[in-house]
Amino acid sequence: MASLTSMTDSGIDLDADGKYDVLRVTVNVSVRAESMYGVGGDLSRDPVSIAHSWLSVPLQKGDRVVELDFSGIEIRKKNQDGPYEVSVTVTDTLELHESWIEHTTGSYLASEFDLSALTPTGKHSDRGLDLDGDGDYDVLRTSFEVSSEVSGSVTLMGSLTEPPAPGEDYGTYVATGASDVVKLVEGVQTLSLDFRGVDIRRHGVDGPYFLANVGVLGEHGALDQLTLGNLTKAYRVRQFEEGPPILRYLDYFTAAATDIDGNGLAESLSVSLRIQSSQNGPVSGTANLFDRSGRYIANGTGGVVVHGGVPALLDIRFDGRYVYGNLKNGPFEIKDAYVYSSRDVRGGIKIPVVGKTRAYKFGDFEHVGVIRGIVEAAQGIPAIQAELRSFEYVDYTDSTGAYRLIFLRPGTKLVKAKCKQGQEWQIVLNGRLVGVGDTVSVDVDAGHIDTLNFLRKQRRR
Repeated sequence: MASLTSMTDSGIDLDADGKYDVLRVTVNVSVRAESMYGVGGDLSRDPVSIAHSWLSVPLQKGDRVVELDFSGIEIRKKNQDGPYEVSVTVTDTLELHESWIEHTTGSYLASEFDLSALTPTGKHSDRGLDLDGDGDYDVLRTSFEVSSEVSGSVTLMGSLTEPPAPGEDYGTYVATGASDVVKLVEGVQTLSLDFRGVDIRRHGVDGPYFLANVGVLGEHGALDQLTLGNLTKAYRVRQFEEGPPILRYLDYFTAAATDIDGNGLAESLSVSLRIQSSQNGPVSGTANLFDRSGRYIANGTGGVVVHGGVPALLDIRFDGRYVYGNLKNGPFEIKDAYVYSSRDVRGGIKIPVVGKTRAYKFGDFEHVGVIRGIVEAAQGIPAIQAELRSFEYVDYTDSTGAYRLIFLRPGTKLVKAKCKQGQEWQIVLNGRLVGVGDTVSVDVDAGHIDTLNFLRKQRRR
């Protein structure tokens, strides 16, 4: 858990040319639980959205500082003078907790920020490079011509996507490319950006591919953002290098209930998988949690930054509120795990069955409101696969006609039943007849379990 407490802002001149390259917002964060956090911000001048910034950062307990940089070029392009409105949010990896804060910056002038230093001429080309002579492309090299008003050493970075849909700026992400240091000269010249063939092969989609934007990094940080919109030739994905597998699961896991806020109830059930990667970088994972009867409880996700060749624990967290809402004690079973890295060209590791946890009690997890009951197709006969729906949640009855609905927030909830045998029931809430039909309002609260049955009326002969 983390809370945003305050913000300050300042213009930063990275290249000492007298113009601001970024508007830096310094965010003070009070961290109560060590975790990976996402910190994102939007910069605007009502009603114009100007720039965005986002970071994924590991934060330890205590008072921490995070810096978000908003592009000075984007501010200059929008030609909007300050003060600007900045809204910043911080969320943990499960998005169970979110903190949000707003800030008004100083009264900057748009003219105080840097102009674009490079202008694309529109000329571009691309080609596949087979560097090891095995017949597959190791690199897709994209080249484009620019007119430059500055000189110096720069590095290029950009993302390759699928072609965007009509009205969209980007398509689905394919790969990230980066150049070596390039000597920039004033005037017209051709720049190149390489994309790894293994990343394109792993994506699994044929070209053409789309290069929308390229970031230009100078010796002191961001220098420019080029808008290109270039399409490559129609490459076949099998023309690119496949590469070796990267990840291994080391057949070991642990599970633990985690009480983040110290209230005696666990917010999550954390399952740690021991993995090993041959390369440095982030590894992500997902898995499903089931109870002893095989009923699905929740999906969990997680991630870890690994060092090549060193075993690491990938922590996958399941929302404890759904463990409570399932209303059944453990042991629970972890299945359908999938561990992957953006660098794993073979698509990651599938682990059909990971194993079982110890016999946790559902009451040890964070409490929510629950409505459970049965639905009849006819008097005394269960309705199978009847739909129970509220605004927040939907469930379907099992072979006994039973269902349960989980509500993460308290309040008055409208519950509607539906099945092919008709919509007319006697509605019984906690043993009391409360109506006839298919819809009823129920007041729910955390830790309270209501029994709501939809029963068929006895027909007279």
